[in-house]
Amino acid sequence: EYLPDYPMMGRNVTLRQLLDHTSGIQGFTEMSEIETVHPDLPRDSVVALFSSQGFWHEPGAQSVYNNSAFFLLGDIIEGASGIPYEEYLSSNIFEPLGMRASHYCSNTRIVRSRAQGYAMSQDGLVHASYLNYLIPYAAGSVCSTSEDMVSWMELLHGGKVLGDEAYAELVEPGELSDGTRTRYAAGLEHQDVLGHRRIGHGGAINGFLSSSGYFPDDDLFVVVLINTTGPVSPGTVTEAIVRELLGDATAVAVNIDFDPEPFLGDYEGTDRAGAATVTIARDDEGLTIKGRNPTAALEYIGDQTFRLPNTPLLVRLVSSRSGEKQLHLDSAYNYVVFHPVAE
Repeated sequence: EYLPDYPMMGRNVTLRQLLDHTSGIQGFTEMSEIETVHPDLPRDSVVALFSSQGFWHEPGAQSVYNNSAFFLLGDIIEGASGIPYEEYLSSNIFEPLGMRASHYCSNTRIVRSRAQGYAMSQDGLVHASYLNYLIPYAAGSVCSTSEDMVSWMELLHGGKVLGDEAYAELVEPGELSDGTRTRYAAGLEHQDVLGHRRIGHGGAINGFLSSSGYFPDDDLFVVVLINTTGPVSPGTVTEAIVRELLGDATAVAVNIDFDPEPFLGDYEGTDRAGAATVTIARDDEGLTIKGRNPTAALEYIGDQTFRLPNTPLLVRLVSSRSGEKQLHLDSAYNYVVFHPVAE
């Protein structure tokens, strides 16, 4: 309805699936081609680049974080409103909400006290590489301050931006086509930090890392903006703040109450980084997982679900209706299903 020229290849995708990353559309920031194209590539050329790649998965089958979805939503906002996305942000969000330090980023505009972005190299900090902010478009490209971001979250979660029905739709996590509930809502992920419920999001772009989160049970807002892409992460800083203010309420691991033996072995599937193989094994201490990273111990939290300590990853061992043993990997930003490797 909104993007009639997009090559759907016989599939249907809803706006909600774009918002909660279940559309299956190829993510352009994961494409190697995007690193070699001209930095001033027109927006329609970016769409042509990722739309020609087909789909990661069938719409609704998995949740895989996808910047192409946000890119397309920007085009939809422009089409529905009749004004440029940059103007829409300014006239409908920043100005009426009093966010005077927030704007669509520019490569040429002079902004007082604007931070320089840095990257880490073997020799230490260096200036971040050039980025044309028209390329990330609606998947990023907003410049702001921690004060404005706290104000935004207070207004959003305080009922000053959306009505009750729209707000509930925004923060309610989505579900896959088989009814599986994810931890990702319409641009917001649900994740515990040291046992405290958090609704928020993180971000990364050339020279900058960010994290903003609302802790609804504690009436707390935490925003971390860092103008380097290492070595410190916003998640580490957020956790330190939460530990200081709220304490560590991480639930204690429990004893395994089912037979995991049928689930041991190799699984294959596709996540945001591409095709992968994951191994579930058992040692004297319990179950372990090995995939792109070295072997790590899992902690059981009940309902055939394990957590990978010091990460948001939840590992679920699931028996499908057909009896297939499946590995469900839920990192809040992604919910992917891996299947046993055929012998």
